[in-house]
Amino acid sequence: MPSILVELGFISNRNEENVIASKNGQKNLAKGIFDGFKEYYRLYGTTAAKEKNSKKKSKAAAATVVPVAKPVAADTKKESVQQGQPVFKVQILASSTQLTAKDSRLKGVKADYYKEGNMYKYTCGNSTDYNEIAALRKKLSATFKEAFVIAFIDGKKADTKKAIEIYKKQAK
Repeated sequence: MPSILVELGFISNRNEENVIASKNGQKNLAKGIFDGFKEYYRLYGTTAAKEKNSKKKSKAAAATVVPVAKPVAADTKKESVQQGQPVFKVQILASSTQLTAKDSRLKGVKADYYKEGNMYKYTCGNSTDYNEIAALRKKLSATFKEAFVIAFIDGKKADTKKAIEIYKKQAK
């Protein structure tokens, strides 16, 4: 699901063209792109990094047998949520059509969905505790490689990074 399209400006705009053409502007634009990837990696990691860490762990415990991942039943309990308090979920997939509960793409996982534009986005979990949802995402990533955490505030989808900041402030 993660993808990227980078628009750095338009050469039809004289000011943006000057920034794009200048060495300093190019350095700033490149740094912005790099910082974006760095932040994404910090939040979600990469499959390659996870595999590398997994190989290190398996060398340390050579005789350990790793069980085959089974679908995880999501806890979809409803919590009492205060106004302005973020609610975190794990998005596991998106579809242009609504799926039935028994659809094979859900891999036996009980999921909720919300509609955004023309897409049905399927989620698991429902908690005001970011750490709980991060742990669920980790479990679900064995079955859904592209699973990621999303947030809602007052019933509306919110910027996850800002929601995590709010969660951290409220946890203090």
